[in-house]
Amino acid sequence: MKSLRIFPIVTLLGCLGFSSGASAVIDNNAPVVKLRAPANGGCVEAGVTLNNCFTTTSSLISWIVNTRRPSVSTPLSVEIGPGQFDGFGLTSVGDISFRGSGSDKTTIGNNQLAISITNSNRLNFQDLKVTGGFPAPVYWTGGGSSTWTNVHLAGDLYAWTETGCNASTGRAKHYWFSSRFTSIGKGYLASCSENWFFGSEIAVEGPGLGGVKGLLVFGQPSFGISPEAHLYGSTIRVKPSPGTSFSPPTAGNECSGVVAVCVGLNGNVHIHGTGIDVIGNELPNDVAALVVGDGGEIHANQSAFNMSTAAGGKVIRILNGGGHVHAPYLWEHIPVAPLGSVTGADMTVVTTGTSDGQPHLVIYSTNCASKWYDAVDKACRP
Repeated sequence: MKSLRIFPIVTLLGCLGFSSGASAVIDNNAPVVKLRAPANGGCVEAGVTLNNCFTTTSSLISWIVNTRRPSVSTPLSVEIGPGQFDGFGLTSVGDISFRGSGSDKTTIGNNQLAISITNSNRLNFQDLKVTGGFPAPVYWTGGGSSTWTNVHLAGDLYAWTETGCNASTGRAKHYWFSSRFTSIGKGYLASCSENWFFGSEIAVEGPGLGGVKGLLVFGQPSFGISPEAHLYGSTIRVKPSPGTSFSPPTAGNECSGVVAVCVGLNGNVHIHGTGIDVIGNELPNDVAALVVGDGGEIHANQSAFNMSTAAGGKVIRILNGGGHVHAPYLWEHIPVAPLGSVTGADMTVVTTGTSDGQPHLVIYSTNCASKWYDAVDKACRP
């Protein structure tokens, strides 16, 4: 008799388990939801349909904006599985974390739309790649704040760009940790925001559009807000494609030519413990590391410079077109290619051609034809 009574109970429990798995629900107050690619099984795991799970970016964003409406007291976390997902836009929202499965496993964006954000606060992105979109994989408008960790932004025209700041929106603030920005023309453009980079890489390699440029901190007079960027333990690397030639670097209008850092219109950049690589191709392009103009300012201390170009080209460590630069540097030896800088910013040690046969400290000076002044002999180098 006992076995007969147990059988209906087991059968009932089995039916209940099947029903709960077959009919998933979305809790409108859920603190955590999932986004899963249909190509990777969607919202079904081990034959069970997951609750609080979406298979399209559009349905997820619609639910966030129209139903869930996260806030400081009710934040939302979105766990994104491996796969390719459409881009999305967010306007005047906040307190959302988007966490992928790895920058090489979760990709957001297509040729038409990647991520577009307007006046949104306390957004977090982690472990994912954003690609495509125009003019950049991430296009930020107005104020707000965000934090990005282990994110790869891969674009064409820009990897990141922004617009629409003014006194009413305020200056947006962005933090970047262990992230990458790649493009074939321009890297990261800050025109009205405050940006902090830690252990991150800006790498631009390609045919470029009017040049190949890494970090651009270039304000717009109509915004009335001065942009700034701070880099610690990071890398800025620019390299033109083989066979491409450019006009010499110039300050202003987001600079031109092959340039690692371009600052202007009251932009402000601080670079510390960062490697700055400007590598030319087989053509004699002039290349520049730090270009400043229009009231901009660069403070680059305790950083390394790796600069080269083909014979006939010029390496320009500092090009000052009307701003201010604090960037002392000690070269291991005088560069093989002609060097461009500003008086007093560069030093090196020479061991030949000195009056007493001893090593002498020489300082870059535009008053010398050779551009190097011997501090011991108190004369210009030959």
